[in-house]
Amino acid sequence: MLSKYKLGWIGLRCERANGVKLKKIGFIDIGRVNNKNGFDYIKPVVNKNDFAEKCRGLPVNGTAIWFSDAQWGKNRSITDKQWQSRIILENI
Repeated sequence: MLSKYKLGWIGLRCERANGVKLKKIGFIDIGRVNNKNGFDYIKPVVNKNDFAEKCRGLPVNGTAIWFSDAQWGKNRSITDKQWQSRIILENI
């Protein structure tokens, strides 16, 4: 599911995270309780192809998932295909 403009977001589910560093590089702390997919942090990205590059070296132990802006706007759940293409981060 891509929006008309093909914009997306990175969603992070964190076991451990350096929140100060994440906020400095543009992530927003949204709190797991406030969203259907259980993200702790989100960040807008330009294109799905940038997803893996943007995740390199993030100060997080957890999972990163790319999702479209249309999914976020309609509060849709992550699809099985998106879940299968997640990136596991172990950088702390």
